[in-house]
Amino acid sequence: MTSPIDSTLLEKIQTAFSSAKHPVFITGHEIQSYHLEDTVAKIAAHTTVPVAALSLGKSSIDETHPQFVGIYSGALTAEPLKTYVDNADLVILLGAQLTDTATSGFSQSFSASKIIAIHPETTTVFGQDYPSNDFKELVEALTTIDYRMETSAALKTMPSTKEFIATDTLLTQNRFWEAIETNFKQNDTIVAEQGTSFFGITNTQFKKDMRLIGQPLWGSIGYTFPAALGSQLAARSKRHLLFIGDGSLQLTIQELGMALRAKLTPLIFVINNNGYTVEREIHGPNERYNDIPTWDYAQLPTVFGGTDQNVATYKVTTETELAEALVTAQADTTRLQWIEVVMDQTDAPELLKEMGRIFAKQNTH
Repeated sequence: MTSPIDSTLLEKIQTAFSSAKHPVFITGHEIQSYHLEDTVAKIAAHTTVPVAALSLGKSSIDETHPQFVGIYSGALTAEPLKTYVDNADLVILLGAQLTDTATSGFSQSFSASKIIAIHPETTTVFGQDYPSNDFKELVEALTTIDYRMETSAALKTMPSTKEFIATDTLLTQNRFWEAIETNFKQNDTIVAEQGTSFFGITNTQFKKDMRLIGQPLWGSIGYTFPAALGSQLAARSKRHLLFIGDGSLQLTIQELGMALRAKLTPLIFVINNNGYTVEREIHGPNERYNDIPTWDYAQLPTVFGGTDQNVATYKVTTETELAEALVTAQADTTRLQWIEVVMDQTDAPELLKEMGRIFAKQNTH
């Protein structure tokens, strides 16, 4: 059971801000769990302190907010955001857990002595714990912090969305995510599987009120297929886009029958790259345990009760085919859209390739 906010705690937080020259907020998934995204936006507007998000907390602040400066991923963070965060004299973690995948193998460089970590169970100020404070009330109390600063626009690491001009070349991970980003809409719910999909979506630019659902905390592959369906059931009016790899899909594919029976209408992108590409990047490209059975993914909806009345299927291999499928799928709002996307098994988002090298090196020690 939580207690009223400790006045001493608020005083310590205010004192920390009063002496800070280069503070930064880092937001995480606990903000989303408690539906505090709007509160974070108010804190950012009030203090004008730059706000970065962990990949695990992507969409915990509106990415169109003037104070949002990008995704912090430890050593793999884009400059100049990386240098600013790593050298900040005050780091306020708002519901942000510094996990291995979120920090590229715990590669953050800011000192623990600079951290104020605010979580549902406890708050830590420079190493001193203050347990049992009401998380929601404490985060809301930060809107009264007496602090203002100038945030440099140069800190922003999320480039503006560029127009996608399709060619007849085979699809690559890089070009796929460029195409997807241009098709985002305000209020979209994005569900990205823990694999190439999550790493591909991390550095895309979200529109206002978009939300991300993923599982980089435990890395539970197969989680996102039922998660997307549950979210769609709870919010039928919201457009849902699910991105899931072929390996993960094979763990929870049976939920497709339920989705069709419930007449759900998400856009489902099945990344067919012949196995566990994320594991190939970490444990070696040719290990047999990363291979999976070959399925005819475009035919799966029929197996699980799909008909022309409740599902539309596509199989794309080129940029042009993808662009055409996106136009058709987005216009068809009465049926589930099932899009098989074929890509090379050795291709992966650059963030995943770099993180794979870090994890592979750590695994050898």
